[in-house]
Amino acid sequence: MNLPPHVEAHGKGYRGRKRIEGLLVRTRTFPTPEDAYQAIIRVITEYRTAPEDVLSLREAGERLLRHTEKVRTEATAKFYRQTLGYIYRELGETTPLFSIGRDDIQELVHKWTEETSPATALVRFRVVRRLMLWSVRQGWIRSSPHVGVDLRRVPRREMAWFTGEQIRSIVARILEAEKPTSRRDADLILLIAQTGLRRSEVARLRVQDISGGHLWVRGKVEERRVPVRAALSDVLERLVDGRSAGPLIHESPSVISHMVERWRVNLPEPSLHPHALRHAFIFMLVDAGVPVNRVAELAGHRTIGTTMKYFHARSSGLRDAVEGLPELD
Repeated sequence: MNLPPHVEAHGKGYRGRKRIEGLLVRTRTFPTPEDAYQAIIRVITEYRTAPEDVLSLREAGERLLRHTEKVRTEATAKFYRQTLGYIYRELGETTPLFSIGRDDIQELVHKWTEETSPATALVRFRVVRRLMLWSVRQGWIRSSPHVGVDLRRVPRREMAWFTGEQIRSIVARILEAEKPTSRRDADLILLIAQTGLRRSEVARLRVQDISGGHLWVRGKVEERRVPVRAALSDVLERLVDGRSAGPLIHESPSVISHMVERWRVNLPEPSLHPHALRHAFIFMLVDAGVPVNRVAELAGHRTIGTTMKYFHARSSGLRDAVEGLPELD
C-alpha cells in the first residue's frame, strides 16, 4: 500500500511523521492514511508561521518547572515534575510545542480517565492547561490548545467527608484495637479533622507553631492562623510530649496517608482518607453558618471559588436558610 508523504503505519492505524529542524514530529494515530496526512500537513503549515523561538514540549515544560520551583511549594513542584513526565511520554518530549492541538490534549485526557481515576485525570489536565497558558504568555505559541477540550466525559468524583459522629466512631475503634500506634494514629486523625489541615501542612508543623491557643500553619501559599479548640488541647499535649521546639510530628505526608489507609481497610468507611477528614472540618464550618470568607481563611483556600464548592454541596440547605428570614410585609 502506497502511503502519502510523511505518513507511516502505526499499530492499527496511521500517523504523520516528519523531522523539522532537528525535531522529530509525530501526530497522533488516525484510522486512515489521509487523516494522518492532513494532520502532518497542518503541523508543517503551522511551523512556517510559528514564532521564531520554537521550543520542544520538554524545553517548555522544563522552563515552567523551574518557574514553579521558585513560586510554589516543593510538593507542588514534585507533582508538576511527575505529571510533565506523563505528558512527555504520551505526546513526545521532542514534539514542537506549537504542533500540539486540541485533539491531542482531548485524547490525552481521555486516556488518563481510562487508566486512572477521574480526579487524577482532572488534576493532570490542569498541569497541561497551566503549561499551555504560560507558554502563550511567554510568546512561544499564539493560543492555547486546551481551549475547547471536552471535560464532560470525565466524571466528577463526589466529595467524601464524615460527620462528627462518624469521626468519633472511627477514633473509638482505632483505640479499641489496642495496637502500639493506636493512640498516636487516633491523635493524628483528630488533629486533621479538628483543624482541616492538609497532610503536608501537618507534616510541616513545629512545636513552636502552637501559640496562644492557635496553630500557625504554613500552607500552599502563605501562613495562616487556625484556632485550637479546647477539645484538641489534650491531643496537642500528647504530640508535643514535653518538648519546647522541633517538628511536632516526624511523619511525612505519605506516611500519614499510609497510616490512614492502614486503618481504612479495617473500618466500614471505604472513603476514609486524609482529605475526607479535611472536608469534614470545612463542612462543619459551613453547617455552623460561618461566612464563606472566614471558611476560606480557615481552610487556606487561595480563592473563594474553591470554598464555594462546599457551599454548593450543601445547597439543599439554602432554601431552609431563606425560609428562615423574617417577613417584611
